[in-house]
Amino acid sequence: MRFRDKNHEQYEGDDEKPPEEVGLRDRLAHFTWPWFACTMSTGALAVVLGNTPNTFTGLQTIGKVVFIFDLVLFTIFNICMLTRFILIPRKILGSLHHPVEGLFFGTYWVSVSLILNCTYTYGNSSTGAWLTKALEITYWMYCAASFLTGIIQYSLFFRLERLNVGDAVPAWIFPIYPLLVVGPLAGTILPAQPPDASWKIFVSAIMFKGLAWAVSFLLYGLYMQRLMTSALPSPTTRPGMYVSVGPAGYTAAGLLSLANQAPTQVPPNYFTNISVPDGEIVRIIGIASGLFIILFAYWFFFVTTIAVIVGSRRMSFSLNWWAFIFPNAGLTLATIQAGKVLKSDAINGVASALTILLVIMWFFTAFFCIRAVVLGEVLWPGKDEDKTMTRLAWGWKGNRGNPEAPLTLPGVMQAPRSVDRAAVTLNDVFRIGGHPRVEEDKKRNIADYLYQTHYSYYIVSITTTTTTTTTPTPRTSTNIHQTNNNMSSPATQYVYVPNLVGGQMLRLPIEDISSDDEITTTQQPIASPTLSSRYTRDSSPSPSVESVESEE
Repeated sequence: MRFRDKNHEQYEGDDEKPPEEVGLRDRLAHFTWPWFACTMSTGALAVVLGNTPNTFTGLQTIGKVVFIFDLVLFTIFNICMLTRFILIPRKILGSLHHPVEGLFFGTYWVSVSLILNCTYTYGNSSTGAWLTKALEITYWMYCAASFLTGIIQYSLFFRLERLNVGDAVPAWIFPIYPLLVVGPLAGTILPAQPPDASWKIFVSAIMFKGLAWAVSFLLYGLYMQRLMTSALPSPTTRPGMYVSVGPAGYTAAGLLSLANQAPTQVPPNYFTNISVPDGEIVRIIGIASGLFIILFAYWFFFVTTIAVIVGSRRMSFSLNWWAFIFPNAGLTLATIQAGKVLKSDAINGVASALTILLVIMWFFTAFFCIRAVVLGEVLWPGKDEDKTMTRLAWGWKGNRGNPEAPLTLPGVMQAPRSVDRAAVTLNDVFRIGGHPRVEEDKKRNIADYLYQTHYSYYIVSITTTTTTTTTPTPRTSTNIHQTNNNMSSPATQYVYVPNLVGGQMLRLPIEDISSDDEITTTQQPIASPTLSSRYTRDSSPSPSVESVESEE
């Protein structure tokens, strides 16, 4: 099956121009994690429909239909993602720390949480005790997976990526997002759980909610710094600003939901010996905390809405548009819970109005999403979040025979080894890059020619020797070219030789290179420079490059 690009956009050069015709496998090779924002939004809508205060005959049936549709979408998306990883195995781990796509891995787990939430909401009344036990087990499995996701993903970003604060977006919160929805999930399944299990779930939900809110609040600071000191996100990605509504919204919803159930969960004199039951004290504190946060979510909602309206004429579809629904569903759930604790018909009316808006925005976003797939605006080589994934070509066909496509662990290098003699000269370096004018470029700053990757490297040490052996051969052919004309020239000129020794990159001072040099690797890491190879096409600015310190 072949597909043709129905858009005719202008690109600066052939290297940046996506292919006009691709196959189904080429498209599935770019099925990225942000697609699960669709299932997250659909599941969130089903949860809201099952909890909205003002109901009518048939609303529960509509909610069940939405839930079943969410299950179907989630299954299809899992198959598509599995197909993508089978076609290009290296994307399994590469997608988890990619500076754009990797942030959306949390949407997968949030989708799981919302499915569990809907399972109780729509299935508890028509099933037996087995569902209660199954939800207890899956709850703890979900908490463990979400906790590990928050730790591992942030560790990968801290070690392998360098994100610019000036480009901070609410999506930086996504790795911890799965823990933000633990509170609403626990508040939903608690009533059916036996006393011992419900108490443990109640306590764990508060603890995980505290962790998620604390991390989110720290990242809120970076996002606010970006808004105050840099430009707003581009109009196309501006709907993603609604993600900032979610942490406060889901936190408020979780606190209010758990607070309502505190009198039945907390033993009367568990913390104190006073006459007032401890559960009532916890309830008051929880309600006050939830109400304290909820307007923070509304503030971000209105700020983002203004930004989206201002840039609406320049917007084109991206998967960020699904942020119209799922973060605002958290705000709606918080409003529903606030209406319950305050017994306010006015607040319940606001919750119903928000529910209607969510339904409208879901259909609006779904229409443009389907349209974008048909026109080739998304799910197309060179147009998705993974288009800047290093050392990989666009699509599936371009990666056949690519030695970088198989699965490799991030940051894991081959064992350092020595080479007796490396006939490395400027001629050899430029020959590797296929540069036609060697003599003229000898005088140029070779340090401006960088080789980008997300892997760790080793500094090379060079000692003079007269030993003569065979010359090592580079593992892959690469193009060395100038990627940043504004970099300051270092005091010492270096040549970066990719994949010359042990599959690593060598950093060689020009004046020290001769045909009789012995090159040995050491354990000292250096910063990752910028990449360009025949397996990479980058149509967006790369992250800023750290300065490389000279070896002492």
